Amino acid sequence: MAFFDAHGDLNSPQTSPSKNLHGMPLRATLGDTDSAILDLMGSALDPSQIVMVGTRDCDPPEWDYIEGHDMTVVRSAEVNDDPMAVVRALEKKGSRNVYVHIDIDVIDPGDFPYQPVPAADGVRKQRFVQALRAIGDRFDIVGICVLGYTGMPDEEDPALKAIVDMGMAL
Repeated sequence: MAFFDAHGDLNSPQTSPSKNLHGMPLRATLGDTDSAILDLMGSALDPSQIVMVGTRDCDPPEWDYIEGHDMTVVRSAEVNDDPMAVVRALEKKGSRNVYVHIDIDVIDPGDFPYQPVPAADGVRKQRFVQALRAIGDRFDIVGICVLGYTGMPDEEDPALKAIVDMGMAL
């Protein structure tokens, strides 16, 4: 999974300072959730399957979880220097199939302000588009999720076009 998100979404009800559910979905996907939710999921992911991209605004327990589970994180600066860093990290996982999770707040809010929970020092919009296209060129995209978009007047934005193109390719 390519998890493009400024936030870790790795809190649990026990670790979350805010107790907001929107800060917990990746942790639940990894199987650390209520048994009723696990029953509905069918299976959980393993932390080794995930490449977190542009993650930078995490609570201390989320960073502890990332480090404690040896999760792969490709920092915004790495993507901004070389969008292929995401592809290389995914290739190390050994799968041809990739699910792409995109929370729009992965993009630097100076480049793309249409997000409800902005976080400074994000992936530059042009580099985000390049990374998405490179993933689409090298992997079979088996699913895509887009979150956190609040709307904008310019429908011709290249970041949105790259997301839509990837989704349409499914």
